Amino acid sequence: KEIVKSTIATFGEENVFTTIINNHARLEWYPRIGLQFEDHHDKRMLALFCDIFCELEERIHLFETEGDIEPGYRYTPKYFVENKLTKLGKGIDIRGFNQKGNAARTEDSTIC
Repeated sequence: KEIVKSTIATFGEENVFTTIINNHARLEWYPRIGLQFEDHHDKRMLALFCDIFCELEERIHLFETEGDIEPGYRYTPKYFVENKLTKLGKGIDIRGFNQKGNAARTEDSTIC
């Protein structure tokens, strides 16, 4: 928490991602064994990454349309809130990622 506070003090709240990744054992395993999509814990990590991706996408859109991130900007998580999966997070189909050549979503579907 101190690192986050220090980062916000240095760069400003609107320049720090809302979605914070805490230390998880899974994060330490992934570089060695690759991403696994086999259980509830993997789904939680994927939901966290979905929120990071959505926040990044929102920030890019704001830079492209507004020229900057406005003071007070705050991303609203959609997949993982207060250490719990939301309805969208629970709806992530992790089995689709294990199928060779098949992503869990289609071209018509969106994440954010």
